[in-house]
Amino acid sequence: MNYKKGSDTKEVILRGSKEFFLENGFHAATYRKLGAYLEINPNLISYHFSSKKVLAETVLTDYFVAESRLLREHMEEAFSPMLKYAAQNRIHYKILASDEKLLRFYADVVSSDFLRDVFFSIPGIQDLHMDFFEYYGLEKKYPVAYYSAMETASECEIVKFFQPSLYEDDQFLDFVGSIYPVFLGVPEEEIEKAFRQAKDICERIDVKEFSFCRHVRGSNEPGINKCKKAAVFVQLKQRLFGFWFCCGRPKGR
Repeated sequence: MNYKKGSDTKEVILRGSKEFFLENGFHAATYRKLGAYLEINPNLISYHFSSKKVLAETVLTDYFVAESRLLREHMEEAFSPMLKYAAQNRIHYKILASDEKLLRFYADVVSSDFLRDVFFSIPGIQDLHMDFFEYYGLEKKYPVAYYSAMETASECEIVKFFQPSLYEDDQFLDFVGSIYPVFLGVPEEEIEKAFRQAKDICERIDVKEFSFCRHVRGSNEPGINKCKKAAVFVQLKQRLFGFWFCCGRPKGR
């Protein structure tokens, strides 16, 4: 792979790493293999990214930034935190459902426990989560780190069970999208309204516009049958509700 020396090298490594991860999987990647793929000395990779963990966190942050960028292009400026959150959740799973290679990469990175380390470093994420309290007049009962742990732990469980066909299941999407706002105490009518609006927004978005990595995408296999999908959903709900109640569901909800 041709590249310019100097400031462009880090960007080339980052872009090539995304391609390598999607084609070969994250767990199989080593700096030696990445170096061979990029046709550069592996020491150059370790110079710019001190470890595979640092590289993975950088790639994962880029992934979330690309998701947010795609959504901003299709949303008006004036929207509630709940609508933005609901739309981000829906487009997130729509993108994962559209590309099996991308889903595999994301699941690999999340299972490696990197999500927790990068979640609140993603531009706009912390502001969005804090906006809930001011916008709806909610009481912030716990430290910020607690809400981050709640969100990332839920996502890790969801990704373990996620299948592309689940994106077509509104009940699944509404359930996973309601865990955090219900935990905060967002009014139920606000949640339901945001879900309806988010569905309309995301139906107009073509995931081919997703700019994280524009090279050839993997083909999807046929969706799982209804019985299997129901079993997956039930198992996921049991695990998440267990986690949720251990954290302490708000009284009266």
